[in-house]
Amino acid sequence: MVCYAEECGTFAILSTSTDEEFLQDEIRAATVKQRLRPHFTCSLRRANLSRVEYDIHPALRALWNEAEEWHLLSTDHCDVYGFNIWPPAWLEETSDMVFGGAEGRKNWLVKYQRVGEYKDKLNWSCASDGWVCCMAFSEFDYLLVCSDKKNERFGHVHHITSNQIGKEAYCCNMDELLHHLVNFVEEGKMKRKRKNEGKSYRDRGDRTALTRPLKLLRKSVIDAMMRQDVQDYKRTG
Repeated sequence: MVCYAEECGTFAILSTSTDEEFLQDEIRAATVKQRLRPHFTCSLRRANLSRVEYDIHPALRALWNEAEEWHLLSTDHCDVYGFNIWPPAWLEETSDMVFGGAEGRKNWLVKYQRVGEYKDKLNWSCASDGWVCCMAFSEFDYLLVCSDKKNERFGHVHHITSNQIGKEAYCCNMDELLHHLVNFVEEGKMKRKRKNEGKSYRDRGDRTALTRPLKLLRKSVIDAMMRQDVQDYKRTG
C-alpha cells in the first residue's frame, strides 16, 4: 500500500500483512527452486492443487508448485528411501496407509490420547483429522503435516515410525523443515565433495538443538547424497 503525504508530495511504502505474506511466498519459492530442486529428481509437472480438500501450508505449496513429486535418490528410492515428497493425489490413501489403514489410524489416536507427554491434548496426534502424510525417508519413517487452518498446530510436522513399536514425535514446522532440508543437502554436498577429493570431513555443527526426528532426517539425507554419488558413478563409469 502506498501512502502519499499531501504537504511535501513525498510518499512512503507501508508494509501490510498481505505484502509480508507475498514476500514470504517469494522467499519460499526461491529456496525451493534454487537450493533444493537442483539436488532432487523431480516430476516435470507441477501439482494440481485445485482438487486438494485440505489447507496446504505455504511451504508445502511452494514445493508442489515447483514439482508434484520429489526424490533425493534418482533410482531405487521405492518412494521411501532417502527423502521423498509424494504427489497430493496420493493424500487420501497414504494418510491412512502409514497407520496400517483407517482402523489403525483410529487405534493410534486412542493410544496417543491416553499415554505419554501429550496425554489428553486434543488433536495433538497426527492421527487426528486434518493431518496428511506426503513425505517419507525410509520404509518406516514418515512425516505428516497438519493441514487444517482451524487447528492451532497448522503447519506442524510430526514424525512417525510405522514399525511394530509405532512412535510419534514433533519434528518442526513446515518453514523450518525447508530450512533444515537446505542445510542437510548442503552438508551432504560438502561431505561428498570432500570424499571425492580424498579428504576427510569433520562435522563441526551443533546438532543439540535438532529434534530427534530432524537428526534422523539429517542422517538419511546425507547418506542418500553419498549413495547418489555412487549411483551417478555407476551410470557414467
